Amino acid sequence: YTQVFSSSGEGSRLDRTERRYAWFKRQLRAKEEVWQLFPPSWRVPKMLCMYFCKMTRAQLSMTLDNNAALKDAGESEVRVLLEALHKTLEFEQDLEERF
Repeated sequence: YTQVFSSSGEGSRLDRTERRYAWFKRQLRAKEEVWQLFPPSWRVPKMLCMYFCKMTRAQLSMTLDNNAALKDAGESEVRVLLEALHKTLEFEQDLEERF
């Protein structure tokens, strides 16, 4: 995750936020058989999800802090920010239903 979406790389941009969530969902689906190896009480997928959310929050926070364009945001920057917010809310709702 950190290699694909490093805070300084192309994946760190706000318009790539949805790609982060899609990547994580694919990882969860791809590893479903692996999660069955662990006792259900460990809630491995949920713990990974919590870790992913903490890392993503920190990286997106840094992106927002470092993005000087948002300080004097034009219409296109505001649109990107609102789209990222919308996709984040959808992702949160999906996780709430899953866990």
